[in-house]
Amino acid sequence: MKEVFEIVNEHAPYARIDIHNNTGNNPHYACVTSLDNRYLHLARLFSRTVVYFEKPVGAQSVALAAISPAVTIERSCTGATAGVDHAAEFVASALAISHLPDYPLATSDIDLLRTSAIVKVPGKATMSFDGSNADVLFCTDLDRLNFFEIEEGTSFGFLGSRRRNRLSVLRADDCAITEPYFDYSGGSISITRPAIPAMLTVDPRAIRLDSLCYLMHRIDREGRRVS
Repeated sequence: MKEVFEIVNEHAPYARIDIHNNTGNNPHYACVTSLDNRYLHLARLFSRTVVYFEKPVGAQSVALAAISPAVTIERSCTGATAGVDHAAEFVASALAISHLPDYPLATSDIDLLRTSAIVKVPGKATMSFDGSNADVLFCTDLDRLNFFEIEEGTSFGFLGSRRRNRLSVLRADDCAITEPYFDYSGGSISITRPAIPAMLTVDPRAIRLDSLCYLMHRIDREGRRVS
């Protein structure tokens, strides 16, 4: 990866694009690690929905953002024709411009979100999505919640009969966790605050490799939280 970084740095590109597949029911959206106008213009070429994130720090767009404006695009599940076509159109649009503008986008042209937390299933905990016995029994259609503004009390599922395991929540921004994100009263797994989930999946393998989901909130152009 160090060699790749050096090659990219030598060529000094005006933009850097990372194309991702994902699992679960997600819309097409873009991710940036900076709220610089050039980054937002690049992201807007793909989608009006743009997510600002700081973790995971190992993402390619984090490393290469030091060279030029960078964006990660999430084009839904592998093999989805619409996602392939959209990604191809985006790359063609990016290649058709000579530079990225530095003037602000109109507020009505972009929906900005910020990742605040990453939710993981403990490594030793078993899970199911079909009601079969496990440490954590998630709702069958949990990924229906992706990019919806869910309210306090929304259920993600239930704890198994032993009720020993809890979801692990890691901060994805610079704020400390002061209150729990989930309540487990009566064995139900319910969120304790309004949030906008992303990347919820019903694929256990994907959850093991990455996470159950990311939790987001809306922000303004300065990165401040808005209701």
